[in-house]
Amino acid sequence: GITLGAGATLALTPELLRALQQAPGRLLERAIPSTGEKLPVVGLSFSNHVTCADQAALREVFKTFVDSGGRVFDAMHSSNPAAEQFHATVANELGVANKLFWSTKGTVSGPPGSPPPPPSPAGVKAAVDAWSERIKAPRMDLVMLGTGAAPAVLPALKEQKQAGRVRYIGVQTISVKFQSAQLEALMRNEPLDFIGVDYDVSNRHVEDVILPLALE
Repeated sequence: GITLGAGATLALTPELLRALQQAPGRLLERAIPSTGEKLPVVGLSFSNHVTCADQAALREVFKTFVDSGGRVFDAMHSSNPAAEQFHATVANELGVANKLFWSTKGTVSGPPGSPPPPPSPAGVKAAVDAWSERIKAPRMDLVMLGTGAAPAVLPALKEQKQAGRVRYIGVQTISVKFQSAQLEALMRNEPLDFIGVDYDVSNRHVEDVILPLALE
């Protein structure tokens, strides 16, 4: 089985948080099928953190999230290393970095302004080392790959997982309507732990095909 990560914009009102709690002070959790590890169903991601003028407010959001039982932090929407560094700095300043489940996108970058280098075991290891250094953690919890990059990067990333540097591997698409064939092939042929898809009422393919396939 594969855990589904579906993006949504939620207003975390007290009423919503209470509705998601299965016990006082505890958010509803779901198990990762490949290991049984449980995670809260509500995660957090910042998209404008580096340019936001009110950095103190973002720190307060981070603190409230963790204090309310949140653990999953999605750094995949970061567009550069400085953005992930902001996450790591705040988490370490608050003393919560080791309490978080860190999710990041699996891109291998070259020098600024240069095209991405061809995926290689050494390049993927360097990327994992860089992510871990930014968040001051010995390993990454989850690395999500785009469907296009996945075939080339997965072999090297699986080596990092076997070495204990990456805990979970996933594949994501923001347009399952146009990338369904690639996603389905990866789900059938690779030992994925997570998938991420755009899931809305205008596209029934997710519930007709992707979710049943995830349960196989």
